[in-house]
Amino acid sequence: MAAEPMNAVESAWVSLAMRLSCASCFERGLDTPSDEWHHIREGAGAGRRAPHLCGIPLCRPCHQGIEGIHGMGTRAFAALRGVDEIDLLGETLVRFALLVGVRGIARGR
Repeated sequence: MAAEPMNAVESAWVSLAMRLSCASCFERGLDTPSDEWHHIREGAGAGRRAPHLCGIPLCRPCHQGIEGIHGMGTRAFAALRGVDEIDLLGETLVRFALLVGVRGIARGR
């Protein structure tokens, strides 16, 4: 599935969010660098990709590995990890706000 090219805001968002560690590993108390951007599937529809802003940073094993979200599917991944894509997106948004500073977001910096 071909992705729409990122605009400047999406590119900046993904670039900053990729500074965070892997969202799935973080939930398990690990600090694994993120390698890949996962577009969440929840609400995207069949054969469609979620917008670039609706994604989470993952390490390659958690993204494409045998026990990764694409390796085993979203339902099995959620059952194994105890969190789903929406949980990980929520945590990513909180961590992102802490990374850039809540005041910076409110002032549009």
